[in-house]
Amino acid sequence: MSDPFSIFLIFMGVIAIGTIVFGVWIVATIVRLLARFFLGLFRWNPMPHNRLAPARRCPRRGCQAVNPSAARFCRRCGHELINGQMACHAAIW
Repeated sequence: MSDPFSIFLIFMGVIAIGTIVFGVWIVATIVRLLARFFLGLFRWNPMPHNRLAPARRCPRRGCQAVNPSAARFCRRCGHELINGQMACHAAIW
């Protein structure tokens, strides 16, 4: 097994397997990026992200986290947000 020809064959086999794995990874990455691009073109967003929308503050005394205006629950503690309650400032993301 120590003859140079078998070592060369093993070396070439390892290189071939590495090349195949790398090629499959590249193709999968390109397909995933193209799928994201085309799905992003046709995606309808009913609530566009508005950076100047008023924020909602969590009513819990220990939390007081600032949440987006469309949020129904606090993103930090999970407490339900009251419909009429808004924070005094705009959310800055």
